[in-house]
Amino acid sequence: MIKDKKIYILVLFFSTYIFLGLFIYQDFGIGIEEHFQRKNGFYWLDYLLSFSDYHVLKEAVNLKYKEILLSNPNLPNIVFFNYYGIIFDVPIAFIESIFNLENSKTYFEIRHILIFLIFLFSSFFFYKILFKRFNFPIAFLGLCIYSLTPRIFGDSFHNNKDILFLSLLTIDISYLFNFFDKTNNKSLIIFCLFSALATSTRIMGIYLPILFILLFI
Repeated sequence: MIKDKKIYILVLFFSTYIFLGLFIYQDFGIGIEEHFQRKNGFYWLDYLLSFSDYHVLKEAVNLKYKEILLSNPNLPNIVFFNYYGIIFDVPIAFIESIFNLENSKTYFEIRHILIFLIFLFSSFFFYKILFKRFNFPIAFLGLCIYSLTPRIFGDSFHNNKDILFLSLLTIDISYLFNFFDKTNNKSLIIFCLFSALATSTRIMGIYLPILFILLFI
C-alpha cells in the first residue's frame, strides 16, 4: 500500500509537470545564442551529409544554411568560434530539414519542447539517485528542488547547453552508481555513452570517465 502511494505521488507529479510544460513552452522567448546554435547545426549537418549520397537532403540543408547566412550575416563564423558541441544542434537541424519547417517560430518551439522533455527525463534519474540512498520524502523533496528551482525550470525551455549538460550529467551519474552498486556491462556501456554525450556538450564532462577510473581503482 505504501509503495503504491509513492508511485501514485510520482505519477501525479510527473504528469502535472509535463502538462504544465506543454501548456507554457510557447511562452518563452529565444535565447541569446539560439540563432548561432541553429547555424552551427546546419553547418555541421551540411558537412556530414557531404560524405553521403542523399542529394535531396543535402540540397535542402545547404539551402537552409545559405538562408541563415543571408538573414543573419552578423552571426559569428563557425570556423573561428568552433567551441560548441553538436550533439543537439545537428539532430534539430535534421528535423527542420526533414519536415521542411519554414516558420522560424515553430523551429525554436521544437527546440524548447525537446530540451524540456530531456530535462524532465533526467529529473527521474535524479530521483532514482536520491531514492537509493535516502527515504522517499527526502528523495521527493530533492526531485522538487531539482526540477522546480525557478532558474533551472525557466532555462529548461530554452537553454540547450547548460540544461542539456546538466541532464546528461545526471543520467550518467545515475548509471555510474548503478555500475558500482551492481557491476554489469549494461550500466558500463550506457555510462560510457552518456559520458561521451556530456563531454560533447561541455568539455567539463571529461571528468566523468576520470571519476569512474578513480572510483574503480
